[in-house]
Amino acid sequence: MADKSLVTDNLPALMKAMAELVRRDVLVGVPEANASREGPVNNATLAYIHDNGSPASNIPARPFMVPGIRGAEDRIAGRLKGAAFAALDGKPAIVEQQLTAAGMAAVSGIRGVIRAGIDPALSPATVAARRHSRQTKSMRKGEKTYLAHIAAGMGAAEAQSAAGITPLINTGQLRASITYIVRKT
Repeated sequence: MADKSLVTDNLPALMKAMAELVRRDVLVGVPEANASREGPVNNATLAYIHDNGSPASNIPARPFMVPGIRGAEDRIAGRLKGAAFAALDGKPAIVEQQLTAAGMAAVSGIRGVIRAGIDPALSPATVAARRHSRQTKSMRKGEKTYLAHIAAGMGAAEAQSAAGITPLINTGQLRASITYIVRKT
């Protein structure tokens, strides 16, 4: 028979730890604090437009949010599992670390999708207009190369690849604005 003096009731602490965990959200995207950008459209709006497309503005959808998170799903799930185990062990600092790591994994996945390039290829008109959004007078070398390849009869995707141009990366502001927050609800 077990000595009752050695038995402890950890249920209240366990319930408290789990309650704290379920009151946490890891939000990934473009929060208001990162939405500002020079020009008429902020980063949050721009992310939504590019992720979903805008037929009225002739902008095709180039999904990057969900594919980025799906690509990092195993890393994210591992961190969330780590947060759950830390909560069960009564280690709130490790819970916070694991939730932070889950957010970082999601952001990394999304940014990786953008860096890899998303179909469809940019149109010649878009490449020609990129300097305007950067507010510069001249085109970059890659943009000039792309347009020269198009003029020579090369397809848009092939010209884009050969010139080293990536859709959704022009100023870098959109990609840099993608982040996460761990929020207590």
